[in-house]
Amino acid sequence: MGLPCTLQGRPFGPDQLAQIQSLLRQNPDWSRYKLSRELALLWEWRTANGQLKDMAARTLLLKLHQQERIQLPQRRMASPTRSGREESRVVSFSLDQTPLECSLQGLVPLRIQEVSQLGRHVRRAQLGD
Repeated sequence: MGLPCTLQGRPFGPDQLAQIQSLLRQNPDWSRYKLSRELALLWEWRTANGQLKDMAARTLLLKLHQQERIQLPQRRMASPTRSGREESRVVSFSLDQTPLECSLQGLVPLRIQEVSQLGRHVRRAQLGD
């Protein structure tokens, strides 16, 4: 099977595969984390705001490993993400669901807060200041 033209949104071919294979050969004691960070640095793989795209690099490495194009080192620890954790216990509570009937101005100052899963991303907007 030939190499894909793009992988993880990047042009990918024999030269890129050779770079990764060389990185693996030259650094057999590196962790998957270290490899992905160094690959992102080597390729200057960054987001629009300059953040290193090491997770995209790690996903690329995992895909190549699954396709048996490279051999990654063994994982050193279980995944720290939710996929590797036990399910958290849900605490049940009841919320007052009585409808509010008033104008928006009657609620000022109003704070709207979006909280994503696990509270990782919080955006706040203050209205009526």
